[in-house]
Amino acid sequence: MRKLESEKNRLRLFFCFCLLSVGSLLLSGCLPGVLQPKAKYMLAEIEDNKDLSDEVRDFLEERAATIDIADKEGDVETQQQAYHERQLRDGILGELTSEGYYDADVSYTDGTSQWTGTYTVNSGQRYKVREISVIPAEYANFAGKDIKGQPLSASVVLAVQEKLYSDISKGKCFFDLVVDHEVTLDLKTKEADILFIVKAEPQAKMGMVTFEGTDTVKKSYLQKLVVWKEGDCFQRKKIERLRAKLLESGLFSSAELVMPEQPLKDGSVPVTLRVKERALRSVRAGGSYYTGEGLGLTLGWKHSNLFGAAEVFDTGVNLSQKLQIIESRLTKPFFLRRDQSLSFNTNIVHETTSSYTKIGMNTGASINRAFSKSLSASTGVSLSMSRVEDETVSETNTFYLMSLPQSFKYNRRNSVLDATEGFLIEGKLEPFVDLGGESPAFWKTEVSAYTYHALGKKTTAAFRVKTGSVFGTDIAEIPATKRFYAGGGGSVRGFGYQEVGPLKNGEPEGGSSVVEMSAELRFKMTDTIGAAAFVDVGSVSNTSLANFDSPFIGGGGGLRYYTGAGPLRLDVAVPLNKRDTASSRYQIYISIGQAF
Repeated sequence: MRKLESEKNRLRLFFCFCLLSVGSLLLSGCLPGVLQPKAKYMLAEIEDNKDLSDEVRDFLEERAATIDIADKEGDVETQQQAYHERQLRDGILGELTSEGYYDADVSYTDGTSQWTGTYTVNSGQRYKVREISVIPAEYANFAGKDIKGQPLSASVVLAVQEKLYSDISKGKCFFDLVVDHEVTLDLKTKEADILFIVKAEPQAKMGMVTFEGTDTVKKSYLQKLVVWKEGDCFQRKKIERLRAKLLESGLFSSAELVMPEQPLKDGSVPVTLRVKERALRSVRAGGSYYTGEGLGLTLGWKHSNLFGAAEVFDTGVNLSQKLQIIESRLTKPFFLRRDQSLSFNTNIVHETTSSYTKIGMNTGASINRAFSKSLSASTGVSLSMSRVEDETVSETNTFYLMSLPQSFKYNRRNSVLDATEGFLIEGKLEPFVDLGGESPAFWKTEVSAYTYHALGKKTTAAFRVKTGSVFGTDIAEIPATKRFYAGGGGSVRGFGYQEVGPLKNGEPEGGSSVVEMSAELRFKMTDTIGAAAFVDVGSVSNTSLANFDSPFIGGGGGLRYYTGAGPLRLDVAVPLNKRDTASSRYQIYISIGQAF
């Protein structure tokens, strides 16, 4: 029976997700037209060339969607329409040319109403690459002869040009290196000859680096950002990366690069960076509303250069009906290594949930290292003192926990605020020892994975999986605040805060393990308005090994308003099973940022 019920839950989840996905796709096609008028230009199928048809059609739809046709009428509308139709035709010709169709012809036929019509393409014969040559001839051996005889396209030519640049510059110290190309067409044979033109300046070496315009930022800190020594092989990319680092630090609003037009007599190239400091103090404010958690308010203050070497001091408060926390963090970069930072943190917490009431404070320190652009990890130590009233057993204890938190993160997302491609994997391992003896030693692990896939230009499929376990003792000996809970806006939407999992004496007991999975389909209707449909699944167990025998399933949909600081999110979710355990028939979530 238990196995049968598990199979039913899996089937229910699958069908719910399918229905929500289909509904999202239908809405993505019809809502934009309701919200604002839209130009609808079509492409007639290009005969015997489906790939080219699809590419040009995508281009046409994307360009047409950007045309603003609202509030236009009379002669102004007619003139605007004719202008945009010519622009679309020229754009299609440009797309065809970039793919090697230099003899293509595009004609246009008006539709039955304003701002509609059909473009017909006669692509003609596609040109092929006949010969490749390089000047000066000394670089001829670097060219990629493997594209001879292949169809001519801009992407292929640029790829060869980039490889040629890379090969020539490898191990060299050119002050300046430019690789360009010219294409000559043979109209009779429908072939093309490509000439790559190389201009290489004399080789040089890195000179002195100076910084101008600093006021509060110490120059000794800026010198740490320089990854080369005087006399090293001249590499323009390293200088550009230094400029990018200055801007990415958040300390400067501009960084102007100044270099001589030619190397000095000794071959060195001095570099000057004229910077302009930005406001180093900032405040932040945010809000949220979750049905199960009530209103939330976040206030904070940050100093980005506390002692003159990019030390970041961040302090703030989070206030909600269930959680009140005051916290501060100080981070010092370049701790012992270029890729390492040292952080100190402290907080005071008061938390009230159905499971427990907590009053406590925590302090800790951690060392954080970036092993690469994508991979980072941290190790640290933490001390906490908390008075916890466990509502499930009506018992109050004071814990003095010392822990050694370890974590890693592998981030390949294309955006932190609103990813559409890539993935993120992060994990935590934290052993605990209770110095007061109220709880035996135990250790807690969590692993989460997120992946994002673009389904076209305006639709994204996002998936999340999380699993966690506590080892070393049974559920009764684990402090209530360190157990796993699920349910709520960042977990299983549709169920209230901490409602997913076993109950004890009518209250959420928490568990020794948790599993959560989410699938969300996001689509943009305009540049600023979007929508989403989602299914969340979660299970909390009293055993250290997570199981998924009796999952809680929630689902729903929502709206997104996209801003420069991330999307504003409104989600409405309902429980899709186990409705008798839910505190409400639906849940509302309002916050800043995607759910995951």
